[in-house]
Amino acid sequence: MYREKIITLREVCEDDAKMLWEWANDSEVRAASFSSTPITWEKHIQWLKSKLSSCLCIFFIAMNSDNIPIGQIRYDIANHEAIVSISIRKEFRGKGYGKMVIWLASQKLFTESNVSKIHAYIKPTNKASICAFLKAHFKNAGLTTVNDQKAIHLVLVREDEV
Repeated sequence: MYREKIITLREVCEDDAKMLWEWANDSEVRAASFSSTPITWEKHIQWLKSKLSSCLCIFFIAMNSDNIPIGQIRYDIANHEAIVSISIRKEFRGKGYGKMVIWLASQKLFTESNVSKIHAYIKPTNKASICAFLKAHFKNAGLTTVNDQKAIHLVLVREDEV
């Protein structure tokens, strides 16, 4: 029986700290990150508090149709543009959730903020992420460098800005 994948987004709260920390320290997430060092609990709590208190950060937990958290997506905003960061919980990877979370959260960001362009920076070896962003209508803007590492730069522009 086919069951449609329905995704909802909710804002991240302090109660999500442990779950987000565990997801962030997943070995595949660390390998895909431009900073692969494991994150200590203390650093994570300090970081999360700064993100939750910032008006320049929009941070969501993606929930599936069974109301189970399947991943997170975050936008750090500056000058009407945002840099996106996403991770999908291990058990839900490879099932098409990434592109849906990216597309849904990006549309929400465009609708509810003054952001007109979203940037994604992805390691060239992270084929699944590149594919998910391209399927979510991001366009390849070429190669760049992030933390002294090569990165694919993908961009999504709000439709009324095109």
